[in-house]
Amino acid sequence: MKLLIADDYPLILEGLEKFLRDSGFSDILLATTGTEALTLINDMQPDIALLDMEMPHLSGIQIAQLCQQNKSRTKIIFLTYRLDSYLFQKGKEAGIFGYMLKDDPLEEVLKCIKQVEVGETYFSPKIIHTTENDSADEVHYKLLTPSEQKILKLIARGASSAEIADQLFISFRTVEKHRSNIIQKLKIDSSRQKLNEWVLINSHLFD
Repeated sequence: MKLLIADDYPLILEGLEKFLRDSGFSDILLATTGTEALTLINDMQPDIALLDMEMPHLSGIQIAQLCQQNKSRTKIIFLTYRLDSYLFQKGKEAGIFGYMLKDDPLEEVLKCIKQVEVGETYFSPKIIHTTENDSADEVHYKLLTPSEQKILKLIARGASSAEIADQLFISFRTVEKHRSNIIQKLKIDSSRQKLNEWVLINSHLFD
């Protein structure tokens, strides 16, 4: 099996490479930037790529999304410090097979690789626990883009679409398009009243 490890921190890159070689993996590719990782995935087609989520030029999320678009055979595992249910959800949408934390035991990472090798997903118990503790509304809220979250906060303050357009220096039509996307992502009724009700119930998310 051919593995790719991509991380811009040499200590993590070299330490994980040594551990995996000691564990019996001999065909290992290394990358220190997102563009380098994507090039190796496209050219060398490793079976599994362990990607840091925050690298120069391209993030792990961007690489996973591009691999999904290109129908790449490489299975993606995220290796990150970010205990973040939003990023976890975005990763799953991009077709990742694994999500591991850099403070997970190395044996847990090895277990993830072996499970992904046979086509199964494996996610760190810590990220699963975090996601399970989020309410459905909170999970949906984290799927909003920063711009959509900003608009939703203004809606929560009682601003109309025209007022939001003026404050953010965008067109009324753009605000309405964002509003439609927000309603869809929050999985609520399409009426303005239902959106206002959601905002009142979930005001704690805007603190």
